[in-house]
Amino acid sequence: MRNELGTYNRAPIKPQVFYETDFNRYCHSATDNTNEWFATLNTGTVALADSGTNGLVVITTHTTDNSVVNMQMPGEAYKLAAGKNLQFRAANLKLTVATEANFFIGLSITDTTILTGTVAPEGSASDAIGFMWDGTGLKLYAVASKNGTTTWTSKIDTGIALVANTFIEELSFNFDGNGKALFYVNGALVATIDDQAATKTLYSDDEDLTPSIEVQTTADGVAKVLTLDYLAVEMDR
Repeated sequence: MRNELGTYNRAPIKPQVFYETDFNRYCHSATDNTNEWFATLNTGTVALADSGTNGLVVITTHTTDNSVVNMQMPGEAYKLAAGKNLQFRAANLKLTVATEANFFIGLSITDTTILTGTVAPEGSASDAIGFMWDGTGLKLYAVASKNGTTTWTSKIDTGIALVANTFIEELSFNFDGNGKALFYVNGALVATIDDQAATKTLYSDDEDLTPSIEVQTTADGVAKVLTLDYLAVEMDR
């Protein structure tokens, strides 16, 4: 509707902290934390696909059992804060081999070992939220931790199984700013973490977090490859 000045009345736009990448051009470094991503390779590799519609990042572990490749954005710009909405999305993700491979994708504090254990992986990062694939139990979990040490504070089986070399269209979670995080796979709700207590225990509300990806091979001596097309995070300022 136009106002008397001849311009349209619009609801005020709430400023956002927003990041997205199509992985068609981006910078990562294993030594310089001023680049877009910092990679802890452990003799693995991170590279852009030579050919891939929309752009693809390819993360490959070493063949040594328990090898890990970790990627994080330098700085910690995001937080699960009261009164602030946050959304995380990762699109077109696949593993070349679904067994004997673990991964985490989501938000974490700066930590080069987000996962601990291999046969039954758990959370090593003290504060994180996202999705974890267990390549031994063959389960995709919605996970979160607050002041954790060796286990996730919250760990919910989504009932979703990955198929080797088959893309998952989207993994996402939404935090409503009021104690609830909703987890989706391909747009379908698969898990909810709901903590209405004044002092939160199920998810981290007192630490700044950053986009994070970690891939781990377990016990078969074969390199594991995770391919990802798109990642985005959006949060109210």
